Amino acid sequence: MTSLVRVATPGLALLSLACVPSEPPLGTDTAGTTDATSGADVDGTDAADETSATPECGNGVVEGDEQCDDGMANADDAACTTTCTAATCGDGLVWADMEECDDANAVDDDECGNDCQIPGFCGDGEVEGDEQCDDGDANARDGACKPDCTAATCGDGVVHTGVETCDDGNRDNDDACTQLCAPPTCGDGFVQASNTELCDDGDAMEGDECNGDCTTAGLWTDTYNGPASNVDEIHGVAADSAGNVIVAGETYVTGSSADVWVRKYDPDGGVLWTQTFHGVTADIAYG
Repeated sequence: MTSLVRVATPGLALLSLACVPSEPPLGTDTAGTTDATSGADVDGTDAADETSATPECGNGVVEGDEQCDDGMANADDAACTTTCTAATCGDGLVWADMEECDDANAVDDDECGNDCQIPGFCGDGEVEGDEQCDDGDANARDGACKPDCTAATCGDGVVHTGVETCDDGNRDNDDACTQLCAPPTCGDGFVQASNTELCDDGDAMEGDECNGDCTTAGLWTDTYNGPASNVDEIHGVAADSAGNVIVAGETYVTGSSADVWVRKYDPDGGVLWTQTFHGVTADIAYG
């Protein structure tokens, strides 16, 4: 600070000048201060120029290494978790409305898939994977869809209620249950010897190769009436590789006992030849 200077000049008024305080020259040290351009602390301390705030998860501001911060909405079943990390499949937290499960592993065929969805299971009412059917709670051993989600079929050994009469699990058509899952009957197309059927063409038409009662229809008929009034009988019938038919039995001649009688027919019933044999006593041919 400079002192007051007074200057008196004859004939002039007194001029007073006063010097006001001024900044010291740059680079001049003063107590407790430094040159403002030097970048050093003006108060002589070593405090940092900037102060870093510690991130606070939950304040609604994404700070530091936070991936998200939804404030009070942070939750372990929300898009932003309570640790301010974004929800993702595999983090072990089930994200509501987005994930069905989250087991935090890479095993895809366990109870929680790698897409964080619960794999379908037999009985959930939805046909998935290799399931043939799935009626949910209606799956039943005797139902259309069985408990293992396979469709009921004739031959599976289970009687499908309302559809099958029987099901013995085999394809033997001469037992108590045919491969149609019904008891044997004439007209089912299967010849059941145990049911005294000679044929079964699956229809009730008469006059074809098999009658409606499952007896064979004759291709031709021939009647033989011997010379005597006794009863002539056939005891054997055979066919050769050409389809010819040979019959053998007995016939009677007036005043004599039984004679052997043999006749051969062609495939259409035409008589090819007839032979008889007469012995001292009764002679009879058997097939």
